[in-house]
Amino acid sequence: MDRYIRDVMQRGVVSCLVSATADKIAKIMLDNNVSAAVVIDEQLNACGIVSKTNLLSLYGDDLSLTIAEDIMTQNLFTVSPDTSVYEAIQS
Repeated sequence: MDRYIRDVMQRGVVSCLVSATADKIAKIMLDNNVSAAVVIDEQLNACGIVSKTNLLSLYGDDLSLTIAEDIMTQNLFTVSPDTSVYEAIQS
């Protein structure tokens, strides 16, 4: 039986704007109990992701001085909900 991304994907993705400061992103992630947030631009396009690891790289820095665009992981790999899990793994 084929499984599709729609069968395993998480709905209600947590996001932040590219201009969000790291301290705001940390609060968003804590409030939503997630380990990452999708970074979106003003047109609501996904353009990166900020994870706990990205935030930890700022340890000791003033989080209010760094924005998502500066620390996000770029070059997202995306697939349609109709993509098979097997196909997504092979990509």
